[in-house]
Amino acid sequence: MKIKRFKTSLYVVFALILIFFIISFALWAFSFPGIRKTFIFYSNSGSIEYIESRYIKKNRQKPLINCYIEELLLGPLNELSAPLFPRGTKLDSCFLRDSVLYVELSEELLNALPASSYDYEKSFVLFKKNIFRSFSNVKSIKIYINGSEGLLESFQHTENIGKKS
Repeated sequence: MKIKRFKTSLYVVFALILIFFIISFALWAFSFPGIRKTFIFYSNSGSIEYIESRYIKKNRQKPLINCYIEELLLGPLNELSAPLFPRGTKLDSCFLRDSVLYVELSEELLNALPASSYDYEKSFVLFKKNIFRSFSNVKSIKIYINGSEGLLESFQHTENIGKKS
């Protein structure tokens, strides 16, 4: 009699643990924060690189790399870091073809600040370093501003920054 009661109690405890596990897994699956990615920003003085970690939620309408670039353009969360590009810069379009990432940034990139007070080359180097570090399938990046690649001819030598050969 005691053995039968013990077996029944054991089954009940096992069933409760199983139910608890299923409920916990379901709650975790529905509230999953996203995919963890890292972002690199320069300090406000420009001499130190700060690394931030963020979760990017999956979006069925956009590829992960588009979501990543949009998040990168928002700038740092840390007040000691400076944004890569002037505030208001947006991603107009982005697609990956044959390991080449084509990125078109908005015109606000050039209109926000006078070129003499902003180090665009340093920003593009760090932009590309972020992409290469987070997406190993990207071998090359072509950046366009308002549909024109000619504005960035001097930045094409930085194509393989952060990429391991």
